[in-house]
Amino acid sequence: MIVVQRFDLDSGIKRNHELFEKAREEEKQARHYQRMKETEKRFCPGQSMIWWIALIATILLDIIFLSLFVYSIATKQYWYCPWPFFVFFFLLFLLGMEYMTHRSNKKQDEQLAKLLSEESVQARQAIFDNEAYRLAWMLMLRSMVFNRTLDELTQTQKEQWNDWARLRLTERYHEILCEVKACPFLRAPIRNRELTPAIDRLRHYLLLSPDEFEQLVGRL
Repeated sequence: MIVVQRFDLDSGIKRNHELFEKAREEEKQARHYQRMKETEKRFCPGQSMIWWIALIATILLDIIFLSLFVYSIATKQYWYCPWPFFVFFFLLFLLGMEYMTHRSNKKQDEQLAKLLSEESVQARQAIFDNEAYRLAWMLMLRSMVFNRTLDELTQTQKEQWNDWARLRLTERYHEILCEVKACPFLRAPIRNRELTPAIDRLRHYLLLSPDEFEQLVGRL
């Protein structure tokens, strides 16, 4: 009799899953940054030049209003002091905001250059092309969804209900268990005929893109 329990896959599968997931996240970030830069070029041409002009203008205005503030103090025109003082600090605040924006954009450019470097692109592609990483990612995803479902259904204190829930999940548990066992034999001759359906499922999973597989797992 099959005892339905939570999946705890071995460290090798977990490590390959983490590497594949990291490569996917980096690919998404690279595409996101690329879209941002393309949008900036399309709608904000010459943004760098505009930033420098705004920066120089803000600095000059800051100097002017600081001079007015000092002049008002020197000439004892105290009623006039607050206005250049507040304008000076307001412009100083704008200058700080401009600097933070420029720093953030520069950091994004550095991150994009790193993600689009030939070494990074080749490393990600090597992971995407390797079935071992892809299979580990799929098995981890399948097992995590199953574990979450099992936890949600058996969180009650009623043992009769928990036994019924585990019984309902027996078939799915057996499917995933067979897929884990069949993973090493995906490209090898099949000796255990019980694993044939699992190997067939894994081969069909590999035909899907990662996004399509995530949608499929949500429906299984």
